[in-house]
Amino acid sequence: MADRTIVEWTGTFKMDEGLGFFTYGDIVDHEGNIYEGPLTFDQAYSVPGFDIESTTGVTEINFTNLIAIDPNNTQNGFIWITGHIALISVSAPNLVTLSGDINIRNNPAITSIDLSSLTSFGVSIHLDNSPFLTEVDLSSLIPSNGQTLTFSNCALDATNVNAILARCVSNAGFVTGTVNLTGGTNSAPTGQGITDSGILLGRGVDVTTN
Repeated sequence: MADRTIVEWTGTFKMDEGLGFFTYGDIVDHEGNIYEGPLTFDQAYSVPGFDIESTTGVTEINFTNLIAIDPNNTQNGFIWITGHIALISVSAPNLVTLSGDINIRNNPAITSIDLSSLTSFGVSIHLDNSPFLTEVDLSSLIPSNGQTLTFSNCALDATNVNAILARCVSNAGFVTGTVNLTGGTNSAPTGQGITDSGILLGRGVDVTTN
């Protein structure tokens, strides 16, 4: 048998443009040790997107340079990050658009999600069922008509709840769809958030809050 070269895994993935990544379960080295620490993906574009599920050691998932997923809408490229026991944050600060959906959910330790440059996505965003999720940055988002935004069973404070409602109001054409901010310890909206919730309901958007 020919000799094989063992490449030590460092936790940083550098892939050519057009590649995505899928993993289910723990990432282990050649000695069977479970990787513990952050994952960083360095590419700027991906066509299929990312499906990363059910690790016990990953603490952060960072898409440092990611700008777009499937920008030509050929594969419905998406983000799916779920079931990570130790994960505390997901960051894609430069991601502007993707053709598919975003599902960052069922992560019992996560506290923050940074999608601060995101303007558009497919049909739905599910950032839900994460009881310690206190901070979600969607400060550039422009929801489209008919989309679903779900943040149920989290721990968002009033500032975050109000900010999400403000982004939904920002597009006057968002007149049908769903915004779910119920459950968990999510705060009820306050001040302008109450007004924005009323505006959305008046348009025909299904808005539910605590």
